[in-house]
Amino acid sequence: MLDEPQDGPNAAGGFSMDRLLEPGEEFLSLLVKLFEVSARYDLLERLFVRAITKTTSKGDQDDLFTTRYYYGKTLFSIKGHEEAGIAVWELYKNQTTTELHERAVNLIDTYMVPAWLELATAKDVDPTRSQGFFDKIEAAYVEFEALESHDIQPTVAFAQYFRYCGDADTAKQINRSTGDAL
Repeated sequence: MLDEPQDGPNAAGGFSMDRLLEPGEEFLSLLVKLFEVSARYDLLERLFVRAITKTTSKGDQDDLFTTRYYYGKTLFSIKGHEEAGIAVWELYKNQTTTELHERAVNLIDTYMVPAWLELATAKDVDPTRSQGFFDKIEAAYVEFEALESHDIQPTVAFAQYFRYCGDADTAKQINRSTGDAL
C-alpha cells in the first residue's frame, strides 16, 4: 500500500485520512503501537505525508487540521519522538487559516504546555534548554490569552504551569476565569 507511485491513486493516504477523521483516537492508538513495536518510523512519516497530501487535495481545511493534529499526536505519543510531534503542532499552529487558528491554539496547547513543562523539568536537562521551553510556554500563554474563547483543557494546563513556577496568584486567576466562563 505504501509502495504505490507518487502520482498514483494514493490509497495509503486515503485510508489513513479516513481512519483519522472517524474515529481518530482508536486508529491513533493502533498506529502508535504498530510503530513502537516495528520501529519503522520512516513508514510513519510516509503514511502521514500521504494522508496530508490526500487531505490537501480535497481542499477541506478542517480535515487537514485534524490529520496534522493526529500526526503530531502520534509522534508525541511515541517515546523519544515527543519533540518531533511538538514541531508538527507548532508548524501547523503557525500556518493554520484564520478560521481554524483559535481551535488550533486551544487543542494543541492542551498537549504542548504539559509536554514543554515535562521537557523543561527532565532530569539532566541543560538550564538554557530548560529556559527555552519555559519561554515557549510563556509565549503560548500570551497567544492563548488573546483568543476570544478559551477551552477548559488548555486553561488548566496553563494554570498548572504557573502553579509549578510558584505563581499561585496567576494560577488562581486563570482558574477563576474558567469558572466564570462556565
